[in-house]
Amino acid sequence: DITDFYNKGIVNDLIPAIEKRYQQKDAAAIQAVQKEVEKIAGDLVPITGQLTDILRVLVTRDEKIFNDDMESADVNCHRVINNSTVFSIIALLAGAVMAFFITRSIRNPILAMVGGADKFARGDFPGEILPGK
Repeated sequence: DITDFYNKGIVNDLIPAIEKRYQQKDAAAIQAVQKEVEKIAGDLVPITGQLTDILRVLVTRDEKIFNDDMESADVNCHRVINNSTVFSIIALLAGAVMAFFITRSIRNPILAMVGGADKFARGDFPGEILPGK
């Protein structure tokens, strides 16, 4: 795997070479170790480019997945809002219809009793005041 190779190159080769370079005292030894550090780093540069390309592909893919998920969530959100609106309107209409019939069932007997009371007040004594008649 390219990442393991890159990691091993840094940990096993580059870091020890850099440490060795800073341990040197004379200029010739420092220069020799510096060339070794540059060679190791130069060997790792193409791998860095490959890793960068891999990361770009992964980021692009993850962005697409994220955007698709966000679009799906947006569609679902709109669906929930639309369903809630429809159900609210249906519930409101059902409540209005029920209120109409309940009001009518209460109003009609009261109107019959008021009508009977008016007849009674005029001297018409039918004997019974029947609701709804």
